[in-house]
Amino acid sequence: MDLDTAKTMVLNFMAAGPENEKVAFIKSLFDTLYAHQLKVTENLVVKQKRRNAWELKSIPRKLAKGDGGSSVLKPTEKSAVLKPEDPPEAAGGEEEEVEVPWWKEFKDNSKIVAIDCEHVHYAKLKGIDRIKAASVSIVDFAGEVLFEARIRHNPDDCIINKHTIKVNGITKASVRMGISMEEAKLKVSNILQDKLVVHAAGSMDFRSLGLAIGDYYNFDLQSFWMEPSVNEAGVKVLTTISLKRMARKYFEKSFQEGAHSATADSKMTMRIFTDVYIPWKTGLGCSEIKEEDFSHFEDFGCK
Repeated sequence: MDLDTAKTMVLNFMAAGPENEKVAFIKSLFDTLYAHQLKVTENLVVKQKRRNAWELKSIPRKLAKGDGGSSVLKPTEKSAVLKPEDPPEAAGGEEEEVEVPWWKEFKDNSKIVAIDCEHVHYAKLKGIDRIKAASVSIVDFAGEVLFEARIRHNPDDCIINKHTIKVNGITKASVRMGISMEEAKLKVSNILQDKLVVHAAGSMDFRSLGLAIGDYYNFDLQSFWMEPSVNEAGVKVLTTISLKRMARKYFEKSFQEGAHSATADSKMTMRIFTDVYIPWKTGLGCSEIKEEDFSHFEDFGCK
């Protein structure tokens, strides 16, 4: 495998190439790992397998016999969405058995949170190690903030200019303020333990806090929202859909127009999970959507 191919695999694995090339890359990567690194990878694989098993159980809710169709809820009707355990009313017959959604493995909604971070880049470090969390936000199932904090850094270590300020709003003055990275890491880890952590491409958020994503039960929205495209090699692949595009599709046209906010992003992440993903998986909404609609993102969604 040449260097350019390896870089593509690292930077955009989902769109990098055909399945056999991805498998070959993973095998090559594993050959370079030490025993303690393989242990982390093993934990991640086990948790991902469990999550995939839950996902397979999460099929649309079966309707009661005699019911002619399912109700269609708009994403904004949050009160209806937040109670997926309530079965639909029978219209004249016995109710069929209801499959338990995979997220119900966490017993109650208090065990489900969403996380997001904003970052700074260190000038003298290379690769992904240069990306450090500068703010972090965790919200609960209802979108209420459980924890938010700025994380302080020496501004002389960070790349801060007009462009970065426009993107994340972090200035040389503001980056001096906040808690230490060690404190942030400890507090975030304690909150996330034994919970389902919803995120949108959040592997870098975990890493930027010094945490391993494989140590936590997690669900990436971008593992569900994907669309077909053609990569630079002319190969048809599935590519992920950004949180910004999801939000604009279902809710706010102006989302992320200005400087990004970890709190706004974590709230939107949870909102998409509760108001779009759950209705889709439980049959409470979006009944006009069919599986083949995922072939073009702009053509599917709650109306």
